[in-house]
Amino acid sequence: MLVAALLRREATGRAQSIAFTREAARWLVGHTWPLNIRELEQCLSLAAVLAGSGPIDIDHVTASGPTRIASQGRRALDDSATRARLVEHLRAEHGNVAAVARAMGKARMQVQRWLKRFHIDPDAFREP
Repeated sequence: MLVAALLRREATGRAQSIAFTREAARWLVGHTWPLNIRELEQCLSLAAVLAGSGPIDIDHVTASGPTRIASQGRRALDDSATRARLVEHLRAEHGNVAAVARAMGKARMQVQRWLKRFHIDPDAFREP
């Protein structure tokens, strides 16, 4: 239902006539969609254009793959830089999360989320 609604919005005049090959439909259902609805919407929009008047095939729905891989690579770099900064501040502040948040100019909850995402225990930075 969601795919149909997005297609009606993206390919207004021909949404009813768009068909999918079995492989394309399986890929759409099996993909994790890490960027959520926006990624799905962009994928469907591009696939509809690439397919023209024919059915949407697996090549059409996976056409945005390199962009997705590049964005995941950038996030990994951003995550490693953020983790390194976080560890540096944790050492300087001896594991004091509130002080780390102040030093980084972030909310304490954001620092808590990073600690959870990166599996870092602030107690490990506290002096005995």
